[in-house]
Amino acid sequence: MRHPPDLPDGTIVTALRGGFGVEAVRLVRLPVGNDADSWSYRVETAAGPAWFLKVRAGPSPGRGAAVPALLQRRGVPNVLAPLATSTGASSVTVGRFALALYPLLEARPGAEAGLSPAQWRELGATMRQVHAVPATPELIRLVGREAFRGSRAPAPPTRRARHRAPGRSTRAGTCPRTGSGAVPPAPPPGRPPRPSTPGAASRARAAARARSSA
Repeated sequence: MRHPPDLPDGTIVTALRGGFGVEAVRLVRLPVGNDADSWSYRVETAAGPAWFLKVRAGPSPGRGAAVPALLQRRGVPNVLAPLATSTGASSVTVGRFALALYPLLEARPGAEAGLSPAQWRELGATMRQVHAVPATPELIRLVGREAFRGSRAPAPPTRRARHRAPGRSTRAGTCPRTGSGAVPPAPPPGRPPRPSTPGAASRARAAARARSSA
């Protein structure tokens, strides 16, 4: 995120001390990540290694830390899980924010550095183990369920609504043109609808012959 969160650095330092037992002497905000509701920091300490801090807002802000923590508990290798808090949680909640602390890896992303054939095989084996984790109630509660439909996307119109003549109301399941329960398909563009009343077909053919002979 380009702009800093409405969370003072002093509040972050206090949360790190109380939640993780980490005494931060400097916070450096990092220009990384694509989430509009998250911010990244380098946390430097007076003694010991530096840490990577992820600050998240939005709905269920602690989800991003809870899932890798669960995978690590299930024995999935190569998962960078967050440091557990003093209460065993995966993040510390400060107002509307969740703070998760990770080991800081001084390395290039795999997408930039590239992977060797052995590393690709190891990545594939790890992903297989990730997908083999059973969908327990705890995991379902963490990740939720995708509906695959935008919350503001309108429902598609029904077939009856698409063929209803403007300004005419009909009984449920009744075609406005034929009065029957079946709704005929719409005619192709440029072609008049087929007549459905007795005698209409012969009158339409006679009118067509008169136009052709004119």
